[in-house]
Amino acid sequence: MPVLLLFAFTNIQFHFIALGKSHQSIADIALSVVLVVTVITLVVGGRVIPFFTSRGTNTEVIERVKTIEYLALIPAWLLLLATLFINNATINGFIAPLSIIAATTNFVRLYRWRTISTLRIPLLWSLHLAYLSLIIGLFLLGCSFYISAISESIAIHIITIGGLGGMILAMISRVSLGHTGRKLEVGRFMQVAFIALFLSLLARVLLTTVVPTMLLNGYVISASLWAVAFGIFTIVYFPVLTKPRVDGHPG
Repeated sequence: MPVLLLFAFTNIQFHFIALGKSHQSIADIALSVVLVVTVITLVVGGRVIPFFTSRGTNTEVIERVKTIEYLALIPAWLLLLATLFINNATINGFIAPLSIIAATTNFVRLYRWRTISTLRIPLLWSLHLAYLSLIIGLFLLGCSFYISAISESIAIHIITIGGLGGMILAMISRVSLGHTGRKLEVGRFMQVAFIALFLSLLARVLLTTVVPTMLLNGYVISASLWAVAFGIFTIVYFPVLTKPRVDGHPG
């Protein structure tokens, strides 16, 4: 319910802007919405990724250390609240340090999740890479307020394409198998889908930045790779999600 209220609040703000009743910019509201989803992803990811990792690699349970959890999530929540409720004139002074702190503490969190052990398991490395994208995006978002050469737009695209998009694709691929009683394994087509999504991120971030003359083509390539990734998921998982549950396999 609190999450729905946050979305409703930002939606109301958007309509006030559209009606000329607010001096906020659409970009400010867009950042708030992105951060709402980002914080949700950090919370949920911190709970399921270690569990999925230990189970998928047949290793000991990864214990959640309360101190690290608080240090990772509190700055992220404060960052979100800053964009929602602090006046625009002073907001930048809060966004930059909170973004960098949140990125740093979440990297410490990710470091404990045995990422190296997941490199041969697509359903796991895709989750870890998505979480790392969130961290990099938050770090660059903070740096963009200090270093003019770093674009806020690029930081947001790293968060949305690699972080949120990657997490969505990885999670729906895993839970669709688990909740229908199927083996937690994907074939080559889904591996291609994961790779295509993160190539979409690279095309949007690197191609448009390193080769400015490729700006429009970079957008098209990125969007096309994104469509390929989720198109493959749709084709591969249509029978999974439309046929009866398979019993006998752990979910």
